[in-house]
Amino acid sequence: MHEKLLKGILPKEAPKQKKMSSGVYMSVWQQMPMRPEVQILIHQQQEIEAIKQRMINQEERLTAIEAKMEKLELSYNSLLKTLNLIDSIK
Repeated sequence: MHEKLLKGILPKEAPKQKKMSSGVYMSVWQQMPMRPEVQILIHQQQEIEAIKQRMINQEERLTAIEAKMEKLELSYNSLLKTLNLIDSIK
């Protein structure tokens, strides 16, 4: 099914490689100018990936904050128990 859809779009043989001045090989496809719609889609995909990464970073920070809050709550509860014990001794 997919082969039928891609027939005529993709070449039958692998793209030729061209060595760039930096020593990196680049396919002929990468050298061809892209249509503006394709450039927009690529840019949007990059933005989506950046947003996903920011969300992951925020989740990690939130997890760290939650862990600190739990420690503070345990410390607070321990402090209350100590104060109650002191009050009961008086």
